[in-house]
Amino acid sequence: MMVGLEKKSQRRALFAERGRSILVLLIFVVAMFFSGSSVVGKEKVALPDGVVERLASEQFQERNQAYDQLFKWTQKHLEVAPKLLYDVWKKSEQPEVKTRCYELMRESVIAREFGQGKGFIGILMNTLGVLPKGIKNGISVAQVLPKTPGAKAGLKAGDLIIGVDKIDFNNLPAQKQHVEVMQLFQEYTKSKHPKDAIVLHLLRGEKKIDKKVVLGKRPEAVDHGFFDAGEERAKKRAECEAYFLKWMQEMGE
Repeated sequence: MMVGLEKKSQRRALFAERGRSILVLLIFVVAMFFSGSSVVGKEKVALPDGVVERLASEQFQERNQAYDQLFKWTQKHLEVAPKLLYDVWKKSEQPEVKTRCYELMRESVIAREFGQGKGFIGILMNTLGVLPKGIKNGISVAQVLPKTPGAKAGLKAGDLIIGVDKIDFNNLPAQKQHVEVMQLFQEYTKSKHPKDAIVLHLLRGEKKIDKKVVLGKRPEAVDHGFFDAGEERAKKRAECEAYFLKWMQEMGE
């Protein structure tokens, strides 16, 4: 008889323990829902502290700084950013907060589905004549387009690009033609995204220098030609807008 009572007591304790575990899990899920955060793998991801409040600041500079911070955070957390921004947009009664969050929410939804675009420096390259002593391969900068990432980084016409990041053009096979090196450089740049930073290794005169370039978005006209690019852009915009509206409908709008 005592053995039977003991087993029943053990079963009740086990059920009670399981009940407590389930309750703790439910509390955690509810807390996550209301805290404006998500989980990526084992990492809890939330909007930067105080950024939403600063978006509603009366100070223009503070609002802009908050937006820049939120923009960078969004680019880093594309998987969870749309949902978190949607929650803020839905609940906030501040017009500035709603407008900024809507902009970033739209951009992040589209970027997550269609990509962020290709990297762009903004230089025209030229074929090389005689290479400087000790240089086997390089790319001559013929022109730096104004108001481009290259111009902002301080690149100059006449600079010789002898490498990028960990790629040293001198280490490429000697039989590599100059055109092939240019293609390799272009493909490497296009493989990056806007806002990515690359380091160009340059020869300016006789001096080797490094320049950090924060890439922009590659214009479609560069790859498609001026007239085709307009039509391509219109199609792409329509496709992106349709996808975003569908996503909003799925979110309950």
